[in-house]
Amino acid sequence: MKVFKLMALCLTLGATAFAQNFNKETISAHTNFGIEIYDVKYTQHININGVSENRQTTDKAANRNFSFGGDYAVIKKLALGLRVKLNTYYTSGDSSNGTAAATAKSQDYMLTANYHLVDKKIFNLSAGLGVGGSHLYYNDNIKLASNNNEGNIIRGNGPYFQFQLSPQFVIAKRVGVGMSFYTPFVNYSKMKSNDELANIFVISKWKGSGYGFSFNLNFIIVKGE
Repeated sequence: MKVFKLMALCLTLGATAFAQNFNKETISAHTNFGIEIYDVKYTQHININGVSENRQTTDKAANRNFSFGGDYAVIKKLALGLRVKLNTYYTSGDSSNGTAAATAKSQDYMLTANYHLVDKKIFNLSAGLGVGGSHLYYNDNIKLASNNNEGNIIRGNGPYFQFQLSPQFVIAKRVGVGMSFYTPFVNYSKMKSNDELANIFVISKWKGSGYGFSFNLNFIIVKGE
């Protein structure tokens, strides 16, 4: 019983310190590890000698990601911040013909705004959004003389935004752990290839929306008053 009482006391003390984290001028930092599942639409507009054709395919994509960022409380319970998210997409090769798996990565950069709906001693619930941009890199790793043995590479840039809901629990003074459930949206409206001929005749677009889930670790750097 003494052990449980001691644990409860430590949790209460830590929660008391953390409960005031989202007062004005609080500065916090966070890291996140997550996964995302997208419904994607890939569109190609082909124009050769005045003859046009549109091709469209739909598919699903998934990635694992790591992100980090910081927040500053401009008023009590409302924090603005910056976040960077690094995504690695799951791909597969074909062992029957020796085709290597493609490489697909993206980086998301965003401004964030979070409002803390619930701010209790051991529990916090925030809702918010992130608005910014994204960069995509894709390489099919099929190395031919025509692509200088680099593989067929496609790069894209476009807007990114997400809505999120994040419950969090206090585990120690100025430290919290939690989860985020969010809906990401991305749109690479004009992608470029390392095949210059393809860039002349083909306009490619990649658009995705889906769901994400992450585990979060949060730190209070400066406590507001």
